[in-house]
Amino acid sequence: MARHQSQLRISSLPWVSIIASLVTLLLVLVASTTPASANATFTTQVTASPTSVEQGGSVTVTVVLNNTTSKRVITNVVLDVKDPSGGLVNSKTWTKRNVGANSTTTLSSSFIIGSNAAIGTYSATVTTMAGATGPTPVFDVITRTSASVIYNNLDNDDVSKWERYVEGPTGFRIDDFAQRITDESAPSGDKTVFHMGINSSSSYANVYRYQRKPLANATEYTYKVRFKWSSGTGPAPQALEFPFSIYTGSKRLEAAMQWVSGHDGQGARWRVWSGFNADHWTDLDPNGNPWGFYQTLEPDVWHTFSLKVTILKDLLQDEIIYHSFTVNGVTRDINAKYDGFGDTTTAQTVIAYQIDNNYWGNRQDVWLDDFTLEATN
Repeated sequence: MARHQSQLRISSLPWVSIIASLVTLLLVLVASTTPASANATFTTQVTASPTSVEQGGSVTVTVVLNNTTSKRVITNVVLDVKDPSGGLVNSKTWTKRNVGANSTTTLSSSFIIGSNAAIGTYSATVTTMAGATGPTPVFDVITRTSASVIYNNLDNDDVSKWERYVEGPTGFRIDDFAQRITDESAPSGDKTVFHMGINSSSSYANVYRYQRKPLANATEYTYKVRFKWSSGTGPAPQALEFPFSIYTGSKRLEAAMQWVSGHDGQGARWRVWSGFNADHWTDLDPNGNPWGFYQTLEPDVWHTFSLKVTILKDLLQDEIIYHSFTVNGVTRDINAKYDGFGDTTTAQTVIAYQIDNNYWGNRQDVWLDDFTLEATN
């Protein structure tokens, strides 16, 4: 058998911090990947580059077996991940893998970080056993991890975790609220939702509710939420906004969509946030053509929304690349990119929701359920 073991490190932190934010790993190969025969035992050294991740985030351990000899059938391939006490965190077995000559096969196994995860060194062990016939295969076994961060069920969090920002025309006033409530109609099934709203306001005042999370080592993001809105017997809000921002310490990269109820006479529709360097909310794509994202959202019923974007955040390139958004099962392509802008706010992820009130300033209510931001490398 060929056995490969590498180490993952979950850093020591105060216990309270662990429940809110766990450190997971992006393993970086630093030593050789010396080929070994099927009956040899060897270890490749790795170092841990910690990345902050919320409880509920996942770690994917990927093992690439590179066959440098003839075509081979490999049986009983096992990938085990154990915690510092030796307890099995996750195990996955492949009973048969066909590996062609001078080719590779990839094994991946994921597990979720829990609130009671142990602190210390985690081990990832791969065991392979060659078939009984043919030449002995030779492998390079490379262990890597791709970390995905899942900031999930924000609607279930205590209201104290939600911060508030309000704005409006000069001299504006606003009476707003936020609460975590039980709603038997909640589509996620857990019946807990985040209820935010405006009791009354001056014309066009708005309220922005948000949570701060650690900066994820990621490029691909999906913002997802189930929501319903109500204006009682009054007019609909001017707009509802679905934003999140990545702060790098020198830049802010914000992705957002806005549903406009149609008070402006141009119809109920979706608009794209193009950033402070462009036209802000825009009805036009980068070529000057109308998006045409027209859609009516009925009040007092649940809707689903998701937005997929790539965010590049390095010294050479900082861009928000919009791919698509999906509302109530209908997906529409965006295919546009915009630049970030200078901002020295501390590096972090900010996930938010905003209500823009109308000219009349009447009551507006929004309920949020299954509110999640997924971020992957």
